[in-house]
Amino acid sequence: MQKRMTMAWVGGLVLLMVGGCGNWKQKYDLCNSELENAEGLLAMLGDERDRLQSQFDQANMSLVACQSEQHNAVIGSANPFPGEDVTIGPGTITVTMPDQVLFDSGQVALKSGSKGRLSRIAGTISSNYGGNLISVVGHTDRDPIRKSKWKDNWELSSQRALAVTRYLVNQGIPAKQMEAVGRGEHHSLGTKAQSRRVEIVVHTF
Repeated sequence: MQKRMTMAWVGGLVLLMVGGCGNWKQKYDLCNSELENAEGLLAMLGDERDRLQSQFDQANMSLVACQSEQHNAVIGSANPFPGEDVTIGPGTITVTMPDQVLFDSGQVALKSGSKGRLSRIAGTISSNYGGNLISVVGHTDRDPIRKSKWKDNWELSSQRALAVTRYLVNQGIPAKQMEAVGRGEHHSLGTKAQSRRVEIVVHTF
């Protein structure tokens, strides 16, 4: 009796194991198939990523080449603002005007004699740099304000930059193309005369 029960139990265990192995094999085959699909998709994504990276690198190289070509063209040309003190740098053309040309001491009203020069500068900007950002930057020397109504050099330089900006706008340069910046004494140069200046910066990039 006991022997028959033992044999029956062993037989049931074998059937259970065989049935279980069949289920696990199906699961294994399914998982293996899913893994192969995932590996295939990953390879496709890798190829697409490489393709997009290559396109990005080519576009970036083209942009750098265009910027370099534009910069070299500007540097290789004659002074774009004839008769003015011009400095050409990467992405900028800066026209520097001494404050004594533009203003009386401590004042922000433009001298009448300076308006012709500013009109010519405005004409060149309109003809050659339409749409470019134009920064008008005011500077002073390091001497503190003592007698004028301005609170400090920063305020004086800002008001002078604004006066030049408004005049250029009145000459036809769109206001949205302009910005006025006051830097006070914080970017002074070697001498007081050199420090007191207004810079008209054309951004070429």
